[in-house]
Amino acid sequence: MTATTAEPTLSTAAARDLKVREAFLDDTKNHRLTIVRDDGVYRHLYYGAPGTGWGSFNVITTPGALTVYGDTGTYVFERLDDMFEFFRGKRGINPHYWGEKMTASSDFKEHSVDAVMEFLDDTVTDWLDENADADDAWKQDLQDAVAQELACYADDDSELRRAIDQFQFGDCRFYDVWENDFTVYTHRFLWALWGIVTVIAQYDEQKAGS
Repeated sequence: MTATTAEPTLSTAAARDLKVREAFLDDTKNHRLTIVRDDGVYRHLYYGAPGTGWGSFNVITTPGALTVYGDTGTYVFERLDDMFEFFRGKRGINPHYWGEKMTASSDFKEHSVDAVMEFLDDTVTDWLDENADADDAWKQDLQDAVAQELACYADDDSELRRAIDQFQFGDCRFYDVWENDFTVYTHRFLWALWGIVTVIAQYDEQKAGS
């Protein structure tokens, strides 16, 4: 018998990051980088398609800060004197860590039904594992109760948390309801992060070739 190795699977967040990257590459396939200003850490870069402003955005750096604005929304990051060094050379994006360095922004997180359903599915799986000896009818009743009493509120954060707090099925109940995070980074924020790393990479290529 030949041993097989399971293919590694991406986390839900990582898969979403890559999905947004695909959208970004498609949205910007005709974009060109224009260096408006390049004076030390004072930079103004414009990324857009000739003849249209759709999907265009600007990246501006000043000592200690980087601002991206345009169709991306507006996000300001502060960490290093030259913020290109903070984002430079990254093969992917790091929304959580980079988000911690934001000092001003458009909305960058939103309620996610997918996050809610993943949480409920994971919790039910844990309960079923803990009650492996229970009969099939009990297991089905548990899953039905979660679906009927909780899943119906998946798109309403406050009602969902109230329902979760009040839910009980036998010994199965939720704790620390308000510590659960049912938000994800917005598509626009992830798109902006891909924009930053792309613009910096193209800027470096232009500088190396000049």
